[in-house]
Amino acid sequence: MTDRLRIAVVDDERAQRQLLDNALRRAGYDTILCKDGEAALVAAPECALMLLDVRMPGMSGLDVLDKLRDEHPGLPVILLTAFIDVRDAVAAIKAGALDYLEKPVDLDELIAAIDDALGQTGRPVSEGALELPEGVVGESVAMRRVFEQAARVAESEVTVLLDGESGVGKEVVAEFIHARSGRSGTPMVRVDCAALPEHLIESALFGHEKGAFTGADVQREGRFQAADGGTLFLDEVGELPLAVQPKFLRVLERGTFHRIGGNEEIRVDVRLIAATNRTLDEEVRKGTFREDLFYRLNV
Repeated sequence: MTDRLRIAVVDDERAQRQLLDNALRRAGYDTILCKDGEAALVAAPECALMLLDVRMPGMSGLDVLDKLRDEHPGLPVILLTAFIDVRDAVAAIKAGALDYLEKPVDLDELIAAIDDALGQTGRPVSEGALELPEGVVGESVAMRRVFEQAARVAESEVTVLLDGESGVGKEVVAEFIHARSGRSGTPMVRVDCAALPEHLIESALFGHEKGAFTGADVQREGRFQAADGGTLFLDEVGELPLAVQPKFLRVLERGTFHRIGGNEEIRVDVRLIAATNRTLDEEVRKGTFREDLFYRLNV
């Protein structure tokens, strides 16, 4: 190749930059390596396409994308992310991202996406045969990528954390994961933590014994027990009170809990999908959300 096209690789992790650099050079491309958003903006006029990490210190990938839309609107950008993040995907669509790939990146898939983009600039890569939920408009490659990630996650039993603003479709993604999982024939129990008074969340999740507190006239099972064998969708998990978070962490780690006022250890088999409109790592720094619980959710 006499005039090798240049790809800007923007990632704050040196090992990731080196990995992508090696793969791109083997595929016949030259590279410009950038460790942050500021360097990416400098490199933009010199590259044919940009690979852009979403979450970086300082200027995030979405901040860079927003500036590129104004300064270099014709530059194809492929976003790289380690998170299933509906909020980021929607923002990426609005800002004109060409694609949205999950880390660790499948290098063959990445090179194919780059080849496709540079051969047909502005046109989406192959959409595959993924059947989206009814009512979801999936013409954007970025939105389809969210559901492709969700489909892969559905095949496992891992806990899923969906991050996005209210109204972007987190519950739709949760239903999609449940429907494609091995638990599809069982109920998906929903809990909206934001809709429950703080003093009732523990009882709602874990249940209570008769007489456990004023007004507890009968024994009640909680949502975890109701979801046994199926999926529990916990919306707005960032609203969990700090006092309840250790008990919540315990059931995630051990699959056991006690009802309020009870001595019996109850064991459940539940797949958890949690969602939040908060940035939980910021809540961790503020001390309103436990760090160990955050990492247990953010598998």
